[in-house]
Formats: sequence, C-alpha cells, structure tokens
Amino acid sequence: LGVTCFLNSTLQQFFAIPPLRKAIIEYNGTDEFMIQLRNLYAKMLLSNGRSVTTESLVKEWRGWDGEKMNPHEQQDACEFSLMLIDKLEAGLGKEFVNGLFSGTTVDQIEGINEDYHSSCSQPFTTYNLPIAGYSNFEQAMKINPDFLTGDNKYYDDEQKRKIDVKKYQSVGKLPPYLIIVLSRFSYNYYIGERKKIDDPFEFPLDLDLAEYTCVKDQITKYKLKGVIMHSGTAMFGHYISYVNDRKTGKWRCCNDSYVTDIEEAKVLENAYGKDKSSMNGYLLFYDRIDTTSDYEPQIS
Repeated sequence: LGVTCFLNSTLQQFFAIPPLRKAIIEYNGTDEFMIQLRNLYAKMLLSNGRSVTTESLVKEWRGWDGEKMNPHEQQDACEFSLMLIDKLEAGLGKEFVNGLFSGTTVDQIEGINEDYHSSCSQPFTTYNLPIAGYSNFEQAMKINPDFLTGDNKYYDDEQKRKIDVKKYQSVGKLPPYLIIVLSRFSYNYYIGERKKIDDPFEFPLDLDLAEYTCVKDQITKYKLKGVIMHSGTAMFGHYISYVNDRKTGKWRCCNDSYVTDIEEAKVLENAYGKDKSSMNGYLLFYDRIDTTSDYEPQIS
C-alpha cells in the first residue's frame, strides 16, 4: 500500500488489547470506518498468522482535517494513535474508550511561605514523557517544581497580591491501559527543523507509579505489553511493533506483514536504544496488573 508502517504498528498494538479487540469485532453500528476496522480485526483473529490487507480501511480513513489518507505519505504513529482513539470514541462510545485509556495529570501550585494550594486536572489518553537530557524513566518522571518568586511571583486572586509559590505537575487518575509517548521529536523554531532524540533511554518492564501520582487508593502497578519502535530521522523512518500476547506471554515482532517471535530481553535491549543508533522505543503500552485477557469476541 505504500508507507503505512505507522498504521500497521499502531493497529497491531490496539488489536492486542483484549477488551478493545472484543468491542471492535462485535461492533454492529453503521459507521463505515468502524465496519472496516471490525472486518480487519476479525480477519486478523482468524488468519492463523497470515497477513491481512488494510486497503479497505485505508480507503475509509479521514484525518482531523477530513482529508483521505495518502498511503504514500509517512505519518507520525503518536498522532495517528490519537486520531484512532477519537474514531473509537465516536464508534464505541466515549465512556467505554475513556474507561480504557483516559487518565489525568494534575497541575498544582503551593505557597512557599503561605498557606496556599490550588490544583487543576487535565485528561490524557497518551501520556507524554520528555526524555531530553534523561537516560531513564526514573529521572524523567522526577518532579522538578518551578519556583515563581522575585519578579516572577504568582498573583493570588483571593488575597489580591503576589506571593511566592512552587508549581509542579503530577499524575492523577491512572487508566487500565497506559500509553506513554517518549518525546523523541522536537521542533527547532529558529532553524525551522524537526529533530529526533536518539539517545538511549531505559524504562521498566514492571512499572509502579505510586510515587508519581497524587491520587491515592488506586492500583499503580503496570506490566509492559507493547512497544512501537521508530528507526530513521525526524523527517522519514520506519515503524515496527513489539507486541506481547496477553494469553501466552510471548513477544512478537510485527514488521508490516512479517511477524516473528522475539525474546523479551531483546525487546528491551532494542527499545532502550544504543549509542549512534536511530532505532529505539517511541510509544510504550502498559497494562495495569488488574486487567485480564478473558475477552473472547463473538464473530458473526
């Protein structure tokens, strides 16, 4: 079809999420995109390892601008994931899809010398993690507050005066299925150029977000179940997916129509990246430990 590796790698990750796969395959509405996605996933489920074409789905795809997909034009896998989630919300219902992927971040402001606190929650379906200057997940997630003092004091509406505060962001509500985007791409406005960060970056197989969330009494432990890899530059490259089978526990490398087994240690080694290598992890898919694979779709 062209350069649709961004689509293939994303669809393979979403297909592996049991409750989502079941809901899509059992879709009985009239939205033509959802019908084609249903047909594709049903064929994938019954394919016994054979490749299935995405041609009919590509023909029905419309972006945020309403334009048809050009299969010969590379797209960003993160942006495509967000557009796909929007389409799933329209087809399966916002409550259902948000129940799978939606979490919150919380912006908090605390007085330094005063008894002051305010907070504001923002929803996310993909959590963006800045990695520039960091070598691992713990460093990148560490809360580093901004101090608003001196000439940059914060204006308190209630007291009608400026006060010294510290401002920071933490994670709030955690979703059952957490998608973390490693911010490998940046845009230099001075030279008008998009750049990619290829520095090695390590992240955990078993993730516990307890120390990073301000919402207590929730399950904070996750297990890595998928990685979308990117190789190449910020302008052009190739995507593949490492997908963990939720039932067998085996990892598979999905490279467009080619699927091979891969060891977990190799997944992590490749996804962390190496010095002077352009192949590294970009999107991380984590399942909360209370999720289950007991979702068998009924194919009609």
